[in-house]
Amino acid sequence: MKETRLFRQYGTALLRNCFNVKVYLAPPEALRSQWKINCGTHKRGYTEDQTRF
Repeated sequence: MKETRLFRQYGTALLRNCFNVKVYLAPPEALRSQWKINCGTHKRGYTEDQTRF
């Protein structure tokens, strides 16, 4: 319960100014490729072949 409360309170301006938090994801290549294809086809309107590299 305390962890959830910390994240809720991190949303205040005072705490945002005190901390610099970044989260980096390193998903497996297959998952990253699927995300890229989904983003390209749904958000940008490209075909699946156009999003493959």
